[in-house]
Amino acid sequence: MSNNHTLLIGDSMICDVDANRLYNTEVVSIGGIHRAGTCRTKTTQKYRAQINCTVIHVGTNDCTSDKSHDDILKEYGDVVTAALDVTAQNNVVISSIIPRNDNTNACESGVEINDKVA
Repeated sequence: MSNNHTLLIGDSMICDVDANRLYNTEVVSIGGIHRAGTCRTKTTQKYRAQINCTVIHVGTNDCTSDKSHDDILKEYGDVVTAALDVTAQNNVVISSIIPRNDNTNACESGVEINDKVA
């Protein structure tokens, strides 16, 4: 692994991302990514100094839960803090919550949370 490495970490929505089609990128898909410790435990100490950028995709499933938007946003903050701990250059990108076509309320919730994150 080179010193210019990207970590893509996220919920089950990224489980089908083919890391072989991405340059210098490790893909880690974990259900329940909202647990901030997941960023720390899934990224071993060995790789921490080599990760230049962490891309986080979370929240899609949280929009179907009964969590408040404030609770979801707090968990986002916790995940970003954890990602900063494992990213050598402190480059952290958060993807928007993608729309869900199976649940109108979740889709609306995702839009509202995305607006608050931006």
